[in-house]
This record gives sequence, C-alpha cells and structure tokens, in this order.
Amino acid sequence: MTATDTMPGAADRRSWAEWLDGHSGRIMVLPAVVVLLCFAIFPLIISAYLALSRFALAPGGFTLKFIGLVNFRKLLVGSQQYHLLGKFGTFGFVQSVLLALIAAGLLFLLARYLRRGRPTIAGMV
Repeated sequence: MTATDTMPGAADRRSWAEWLDGHSGRIMVLPAVVVLLCFAIFPLIISAYLALSRFALAPGGFTLKFIGLVNFRKLLVGSQQYHLLGKFGTFGFVQSVLLALIAAGLLFLLARYLRRGRPTIAGMV
C-alpha cells in the first residue's frame, strides 16, 4: 500500500464531507427560513385568503365562501362608508382655527427647511 492509496470507504466519507462543506451555509440558514415561513409568510397568505372570503358562523364551526373583492368594495363604497373615514360634519370656528394653526406650523417648518441650504426630496419626507 502506498501513500496515495486510501482505505476502502474513505472516498465515501470524503464525498460526504465535501457535500456537507458545500451546503453548510444553506443548512445553517434553513431553521431561520422555516421560522420565517411559519410566523410571517403563511399567516400573510391565510390573511389574504380570509380577506377575500365571507366568514359565517355555522353549527359546529364556521363556513368560508370565496367572494373576491366584494369585502373591499363594501368597505370603501358601501352603506357604512362613513364609519371607515370617521364622521364628518360642518367645520365650526374652533376647528377652522385649529386647522389654520396646523397648516401655518407645517408651512413654517417647510420654509425653514428650504432656507437652510440644499434641500432634497428625501429631506422633506
């Protein structure tokens, strides 16, 4: 037996070790990916499905009926639309003064920012 000869089965161990070394990054990231899928992506998919379905309680459980964007149409233009945006009435004197003060404050901050130097769009945001 020479120095270049190896024991039988050593090639298998070396190939397994090389494979493990080549894929070790993926193997170490796999638990984080599984946790991310379980706690973020899957609930997002289920929430999207539930938003596009009609949920009704039934004896012994519940029923789901896929209705598409009807829920969102009812939310935006349905008979209860004023609940989404709040209850609007006529502006009184106090509301008008408060709105003018807020607008003047924002205008003051914008003017001070623009006078300071080189304004950028990102700086205004």
